[in-house]
This record gives sequence, structure tokens and C-alpha cells, in this order.
Amino acid sequence: MKVLHVTREVRGDERFGMGRAVHQLVQGLRLSGVGALKFSAGDLSATMLDTAQRRALQWSQRAGGAQQLPLFEILSRAWHTGVEAAERIHLACKDDTYSGVTHVHCHDAVVAHGYLHRAGRRRLRFGVTQHGYATISEVLHHHFMPLPEALRRSLVSLEAGVFARADWVVFLTQLGRANVAAGLGRAPMQMPRWFVVPHAKRPWRMPTRDAARQTLGGWRADERILLCVGQFVPLKRMDWVVRAMQGVATPWRLVILGEGDASALFRLAQELEVAPPTITFADDPSWHFAGADAFTSASATEAFPMAHIEALQAGLPVACTAAGGVPELVGNAARLLANDAAAFAADLRDFLADPTERDACATRARQRMASWPDIEDVAARHIEIYRGLPQGQRSNSISAPLSQLAQG
Repeated sequence: MKVLHVTREVRGDERFGMGRAVHQLVQGLRLSGVGALKFSAGDLSATMLDTAQRRALQWSQRAGGAQQLPLFEILSRAWHTGVEAAERIHLACKDDTYSGVTHVHCHDAVVAHGYLHRAGRRRLRFGVTQHGYATISEVLHHHFMPLPEALRRSLVSLEAGVFARADWVVFLTQLGRANVAAGLGRAPMQMPRWFVVPHAKRPWRMPTRDAARQTLGGWRADERILLCVGQFVPLKRMDWVVRAMQGVATPWRLVILGEGDASALFRLAQELEVAPPTITFADDPSWHFAGADAFTSASATEAFPMAHIEALQAGLPVACTAAGGVPELVGNAARLLANDAAAFAADLRDFLADPTERDACATRARQRMASWPDIEDVAARHIEIYRGLPQGQRSNSISAPLSQLAQG
């Protein structure tokens, strides 16, 4: 068995949630003795990138608005990633890297559609992981930009067609599976090849808080660090967190692990007369999680955020918005904050001022992650799915089903 994982991530994205999760799964499969490799949008040839850009422009012109070009650029790049993945496989005689691929695992339905388009009747066993918590159409319409009704219908049709042809479809949460089924007009029990497999916890050996702070440098022993993680995009609502720091006791300092243009956050901090956030990033964020005292997220949408898992795994008290699949992920191990800027700020300030609640959340975080599946569990579950084992022949490879964890 040799599995090619195909993702729509570009180079910068691979350092964040979905990119890290796919990389971890590929490594886990390799450790389990399965050939596994990854092809992403960051690997597209210059010719294919140019083709993708021209097609995006054509699509936006047909849709009647240049304002939709960024959306079509994303869709076109994802679609052409699937196309080029198929070409790499079927031209493997010219590149031994892709020789012997037996399964194709796409991490987006648009990517999968591109793969199917190019592979045609030569397609291998293939499947999809739906990383969102709803259909592509719904997520884009509500969290990226309003879509014309015709485009929404087209995306729903595309997704339904891909899932109907797929040998497997993996969801990260029960909520995601139910939402997509509803969006496609299906009943989940009618989808025997639809599975729920969460991301694994990280294979970390966490350093101590003191050791982490000494290694990082600049983190004083007498200050408390509030950690926030994510790219500087509107959906992450980092400005909510900066606003919440107004009125927080002095020992707390905001540190953001992120990439992008943070100038607006610095201007906001200056306007509010609060300490500017410390902006940093690291390929291995375990030191930052180990050295922090609490974790927060104000995100407007999250399907299954890796940063939340990492914070829980580090035993941090977590306070975050209940976006998407977050409640199912964190269970009772986190304080869920209001989805309103002012109420969010008040809730977060209360949380940071209450050491008893933070200690209780930290204890529940460690308990939850103790039974969370590791990469060996998740890799084994995927191998079973690739082999197409009937329900009754599957081992109990995940230590606790997500539906049970969510109740804890």
C-alpha cells in the first residue's frame, strides 16, 4: 500500500492546523509501515499555477464580478492541485517518487474533483477528508464572501458527486458529518463509507514551564503568558483578544504565534493604550505551549483546530469561542466564551482573574488528553479505512471514540 495525500495548502499554510495535521498523519502512516507521501498546492509546477490563475480569471468573469476573483483563485488552485496529482501518478515513469501509488487521499472535495477529472477511468482507490464542519458552499458563503446562488448549487453538486464516487469520506467530528449530510440532503446513517476520525494529539515530550521560558528567552518568571495561535486573517479575530487585554491585570502578557500582517493589531493596542502583543512563530510550538499560563481563541470558525488540542495537551487552561467543532473537541475541559466582542472580552478577563477556574480547566485538559487518540491510533484507523474493512472487522484502534470524548 502506498498512499498519496493531496492538499490545497500553500507553503505558508502548511505550518498551521490542517497542514500540520496532514503532515503528522503522513508520518504516522510511515511509522506503521505504509508508504505515504504528500502533494500540496505548494508543489504545483509553474505551468499549472499559470493555468490555475487564468482559469480563476475566466470563472470570475463568467460570474460577473472581479470582487470574486480571490475566491475563484482558491478554488482553481485547489482543483488544479488534484489535476497535477493525477498527472504525477500517471506519469510516474518519469518520476519514481509517485511510482506504485495505490490510494489517493484528497483533503478537499474540490481537490478530489480535479483528481477525478484528470484520472478518468484510471483512477485509483480514493477518498476525501472533509476538514470543514459544513459543506464547502456553506463555509465559503458564511465565512469568506456571499456566493451567488448558482455557484452555491454548483459547489453542492460537486461535493455530492465526489462523495458518491469516493471509496471513503472522513470527517473530524460528528457535528461535521451531520452538517455535511444535512447540507447535501442526506441522512448520515445512509452513508456507510462516511467515518469520523479526529486529529491525533501531538507526539510531544513537553518541557517544564521553567525550562521552556529559559529556552525562549524574554519570558520572565514573574509574568503570566496568555497564548493565542493563528494566521492574521479576519476569521481569527485577533483584535478581540487585543481588546480583551484592556483592563487585564498587569502580570498578564499576550503572545501570539502567528504569521501575516500584524500592523493593525499594533495600531489597535496603541489606541487602547495596552501593551502590544508579542508576535512570534516557531516550527515546533511545544516550547511556547509549555511556557504559557493560559490559551485563548476568538475564532469565528473552526472545524477542528490543532492549536486547541496542543493547548489541552500542554495542560493549559483554555478559554475560547464555541466555533464550529470546538465544543465537541474540548468537551468540559475549556471555558467557552461569548460570540460577541464585548462579552468575549469580559468573559476572558474574568477567566484570567480566577485562578481556581483556571486550575480546574487545566486538570480537565490533562484528563481529556490522556484518553485522546495518538498518531498510532489514528494511522491504524486510516489503514483500516484504506483496506475497506467491513464495520464488524474493524479493530478498536482509537482509544475513545470522539462521540464518547465529547460527553466527558
